[in-house]
Amino acid sequence: SGCDCNALRGLSIVVANCTETEVLGVIESRAEVELAEEDGDIAMPKPVRSVKAGRIPLSRTPELTWNQKRIGLGAANTTGRGVRIWVVDTGVSATHEDLKGRVTLVGFADLGVGFGLCSSNTDQRCFDENGHGTHVAGSAAGTRYGVAPDADILSMKVFTGETAKTAHILEALEHVLAERRPGDIVNLSLGAFGETPSVGAALAALTFAGVHVMVAAGNSAADACEGRYSRYRRIFVVGASNQSDGRAFFTNFGPCLDLFAPGVNILAADYEDDMGYVSKSGTSMAAPIVAGAAALYLETNMTAEPEVVYELLDATAVKGQLKHLYPGSPNKLLYLGPKPPQNMSVATGGSTGGSTGGGKPPAKKSTTRPPKNISVADSDSGAADIGEFDRASASCEVGLIALLALPLSVWSSADKRA
Repeated sequence: SGCDCNALRGLSIVVANCTETEVLGVIESRAEVELAEEDGDIAMPKPVRSVKAGRIPLSRTPELTWNQKRIGLGAANTTGRGVRIWVVDTGVSATHEDLKGRVTLVGFADLGVGFGLCSSNTDQRCFDENGHGTHVAGSAAGTRYGVAPDADILSMKVFTGETAKTAHILEALEHVLAERRPGDIVNLSLGAFGETPSVGAALAALTFAGVHVMVAAGNSAADACEGRYSRYRRIFVVGASNQSDGRAFFTNFGPCLDLFAPGVNILAADYEDDMGYVSKSGTSMAAPIVAGAAALYLETNMTAEPEVVYELLDATAVKGQLKHLYPGSPNKLLYLGPKPPQNMSVATGGSTGGSTGGGKPPAKKSTTRPPKNISVADSDSGAADIGEFDRASASCEVGLIALLALPLSVWSSADKRA
């Protein structure tokens, strides 16, 4: 075709700059094309509540916050050391005292040039200009108020102003796939109703490559199954609970959630003050708390498969504690047990554990496979080759051509609603 294309090989997705006529021509002439999706804007997630807490002197030994106590953090005997958490968000402050020394600014979105790589931690293009990403990073891995205080944070800034382009999110996820290591976690606190089929497929591809994916359920007080990537079994979708162990009034709900975690009045790093803290509420805060919990397990089990980590967190979650849940929502509250159940194996990706307390069943490992058009490379070979791509001549000859797209139909075996 005459489209100007950028092949995201690892994700089997092509981002193309085409006219409508060219798109229709590609769809009609290539049987491999199953879906074309227009590049769109995803609105920046807004915390339900945000209150500045100011500076808290380092000389003061902080007590555990309510959310740290609620998840049993005091019993944890690991700190997430060696685990990397990719924060795909508004950027992260690399100089904040709660994160300093453990943040790498990796990538940034630019409306003029697309998605680029940061030159260093002083590259201003990669700075957090909103605060959402810094708070998310602090909730997951802050030294004082996070869950995994020794985990490393890799920042992928996908927002420019108040929106993020779908294409930029896909390019960020492609980079994560290419640079992944065993034990890597990706957190997307972008909300459930800014989702697209292509992002859902890309996240699912990451999980099949061994990356652990945590996403916020969204703050619309609506069925989380309306969100496309909320449906996939390997993607961890997190709702928010409050201090009274009730459903946070704003959280999305339903069988496409995996569990709840504290998401109201969460104290974490403030991007505007390297020694300041801010309290925020939202499922954006709950998801990174689960990411931090996963990091604690992964520290000593780096090769654990995503579904095994799910089953570990599912097994240790408190069942039946939550109040005021909508029908179909899993009554499971994140809790860090003293140790994983002895009958679970985290070395090979297998597990004899099961899901209890409602919600989705365990992943059917014998039948749940990547979509027929996704080719995910193994850990030694890098991103998979899906065909020949020649940018200079603006021709795309690949296994799958789509304008930010992959079909949802091929994911039916992985649908949480099934």
